[in-house]
Amino acid sequence: MNYKIFPEKLYHYCSMAAFKSIIENKCFWLSFTENTNDATELKICRDIVYACLVDLIKEEKISQDRADAIWRTYNGNSTHGYIACFSEDGDLLNQWRSYADDGNGVAICVDFNRLNVKDSLPSYTYNEDHKYVGKKVEYADDYFCDNFRTLVKENYDINADGGFYNFLALTKLSYSVKHYAFKDEREWRIIHLPMLLFNENSYNVIDTPDTSSAKFRVIRNQLLSYFEFTIVEDSVVEVVLGPKNKSNVLDLKLFLSLNGYKKAIVKKSGIPYQ
Repeated sequence: MNYKIFPEKLYHYCSMAAFKSIIENKCFWLSFTENTNDATELKICRDIVYACLVDLIKEEKISQDRADAIWRTYNGNSTHGYIACFSEDGDLLNQWRSYADDGNGVAICVDFNRLNVKDSLPSYTYNEDHKYVGKKVEYADDYFCDNFRTLVKENYDINADGGFYNFLALTKLSYSVKHYAFKDEREWRIIHLPMLLFNENSYNVIDTPDTSSAKFRVIRNQLLSYFEFTIVEDSVVEVVLGPKNKSNVLDLKLFLSLNGYKKAIVKKSGIPYQ
């Protein structure tokens, strides 16, 4: 377990029903990246890689067949990512509106240093100590996109020494990149890349240890997959009640204490939003 590598206070905004489930079951739910509120999730980096390959073909640095092979490598290593989202800000109006039942929910504050997360790029592995990583989200402004284009063009030769591994590292960056419009969220993530294997012809699932760990819920008539991420009691350091949340602080403290979160502080939002 890492210590003092990550911020000591990161906030997960959620509804009261989700809060009750998280505390009682001692786990966060990691959701499929393609089910997030950002329609460009993973697409930003993918589009840059594709554009770079087109340029490299035009510049006659690679053949069409070679570009197709690189494209398959990229896409084959940037799928099936699951995330839980946190913010550096524990009292942010747009977070209350978007993720915490329009201000009726809570923000659960956790110390990432007490969680079983690593400070590294995510990877596909069965090793329990390396399954989950903590990453700060990069927001894709012009500066980021220009740098990413440069990295892709420097590492397109995946046959060169180290080139393949450098290129795979680029695919993993996509799990912690969002559109610049979301920059005010100041987001961090827990990222998990489960080993989900499918038959390429029939798309039938091939059994793996991670396959059996997948769980499902229904939201707005959609069946959504997720994975559980276990937390320890002392990782929860405070709970912030949303600006519309009418819960009694005593009830919250009693609920937290009875579930083992005896040190968590309960606070109220300071935003006058009704």
